[in-house]
Amino acid sequence: MQKLARNRKGLSQVITTLIILVVAVLLAGVVTYYATNVVMTRTTQEEVRIRKPHVWVSEGDYAYAAIMIQNLGGRDVLVDKITVRGVVCPWGGATDDVSGASGTLTSLPVVPGSITIRATILGAPVEIVDTPGTYPAGTFVAVGVLTSGTINYADGSHDLVWTTPPDGGTPVTMTYAVEGAVVVQYCLVQSGDDVSGDFELKQLTGPVYAQIGTVPALQGDWDIPISDMPLKSSGSMMFFITNPTNIALNDVGTTISMTVFTSNAQWIVETNVQAAVIEPVA
Repeated sequence: MQKLARNRKGLSQVITTLIILVVAVLLAGVVTYYATNVVMTRTTQEEVRIRKPHVWVSEGDYAYAAIMIQNLGGRDVLVDKITVRGVVCPWGGATDDVSGASGTLTSLPVVPGSITIRATILGAPVEIVDTPGTYPAGTFVAVGVLTSGTINYADGSHDLVWTTPPDGGTPVTMTYAVEGAVVVQYCLVQSGDDVSGDFELKQLTGPVYAQIGTVPALQGDWDIPISDMPLKSSGSMMFFITNPTNIALNDVGTTISMTVFTSNAQWIVETNVQAAVIEPVA
């Protein structure tokens, strides 16, 4: 017993300190690895590239902007909003209830080719677009449910004759752009579309629109978003903005920013303001 009591051997203070330090470093490494793994799996999968940014302005301070967004990440994203020079370009145009056969729109004048009628017929959603004629007259493309339809862009009067009437109790709305207001339009790039070129401003009749080569094929292929826009992984979407605010003729040659907001991030690009060159379409 006396020998055991006199046995005072043990780890030295240096060894004890080293063990504590090694354990602390190992624990810190585990925590760092876990945090990095969480951050990587939650954020880096979203990767958006903004391509072909353009801002144009013409005489009379008429301004236009266009960008193409590519989703290069491993998950789908939700495009929340777009700003030009820090000013939000709001989604959607004016929307009126057109449940009656005829009536008058509330906001004028209407941009030709910008109208979309949405209804529910026989339980299925239906969209009908207008085809500009000799200003201010326009007609609606029949889709088997509409016998005839006309619109006057100047005074907003419209007349719809349904072959198959919309389902009772369901809304019938007409969404459209108003001249002079900020208008955002979008076009999904389809598989096989050649978008290797650059944006060009075009005009047939009515408003100016943008194309890359022959995409979109028609002015009416630009749609007005009415809510946040989903973009699938590896997908591309083009946006064309008419009348972005805070852009005037004396801004030609200056550099401004364009920002795309998704549900998880912001993506910023800068571009120079250009003088608009509008090509007539035969």
